[in-house]
Amino acid sequence: MSQSFDPSVSPGSSTNPQAPADINEQKQIGRRALIAAAGLGLVGIGAAEAPNILNGVGALTQQEIQQAINFGRQQLARELLTVEDVSIDTAITVTNLLHSAVNTFVVPIANVLATVTEDILGGLSAAIEQAETWPGLNNISALKQVDTILKQWKANVALFPNIINALNNVDTTAADTYLSKLKTKLQSEAGKS
Repeated sequence: MSQSFDPSVSPGSSTNPQAPADINEQKQIGRRALIAAAGLGLVGIGAAEAPNILNGVGALTQQEIQQAINFGRQQLARELLTVEDVSIDTAITVTNLLHSAVNTFVVPIANVLATVTEDILGGLSAAIEQAETWPGLNNISALKQVDTILKQWKANVALFPNIINALNNVDTTAADTYLSKLKTKLQSEAGKS
């Protein structure tokens, strides 16, 4: 079913359905606003009721305070296992997919581009070396300097695919390690009684 554009219908009206991405964005904004409002409310209540709260805390036993702290930690850990509807397992999967995509697409393209660039720079360098053998061009220092620069570029271009591959491996390994350890810690914290 295709939708047509009607300039007389405003984006917020009931006759123009919102896209799912807009709804998800509104949910996230609404969630953040709710959390911020709740936090401000708690700060306000805490400030106004500080004397009563301190008197109430004095009546609690050490065990009750520790149980309340543990319960709060468990709830926070459970909430952090899924942030903005993205679980840690999904984040780990995405890092592995990104690593595979870079290895499958970016590294081979970088290899081809590096090879072509090396060949072009090598050809230019060979042309300059040939030109230096011609009478009248053999003592021009600028040609020697350009040839030196071309050879340095050629050497650096050859390193480019290796650098991309190394960065991809290091970044993915670090992200995977971090997320796996975070997942283990959060699961451990969420499971404590």
